[in-house]
Amino acid sequence: MADPEAIAVRLAERGKRHRFHDHPSGPAREVDLYRDAAQTLLALGVEVLVLDSTMSTPTGVAKRIADAAPTPGGSVSSPTTPDDSTVNS
Repeated sequence: MADPEAIAVRLAERGKRHRFHDHPSGPAREVDLYRDAAQTLLALGVEVLVLDSTMSTPTGVAKRIADAAPTPGGSVSSPTTPDDSTVNS
């Protein structure tokens, strides 16, 4: 999420990319919807990463997400060879 004013500045610089951007109150509404979704998921016991991207670059946000992601090693094993013989051929 980012501050709605920061979102408005970004939109003015790069142009609209989403239907929420068509209305002046769109950025604030989008932030509210993401915040509501995060609160709902948290209430259900889902682990949620909420980032304020107001002062961050896309690369910075991506790094923060990657740093927060769990390390590999769960219960799903990676196959050593693809099941589909046409892969990598």
